[in-house]
Amino acid sequence: MSSITKTKLAISLQHLDHYFGRGQLRKQALFDINLDISPGKSSLPPDPLVLGKPRY
Repeated sequence: MSSITKTKLAISLQHLDHYFGRGQLRKQALFDINLDISPGKSSLPPDPLVLGKPRY
């Protein structure tokens, strides 16, 4: 066991891979994602509609 104290997690993802498409068109979009979110933490990504757009 590691020296890190274990805490309760609200969300835990381990080794997540995700693919889109089928057959020869199948492409991997997520590679070995690990995510732990503790209770009471807000971990939302920014609004996807504004990503990549310049802000004036």
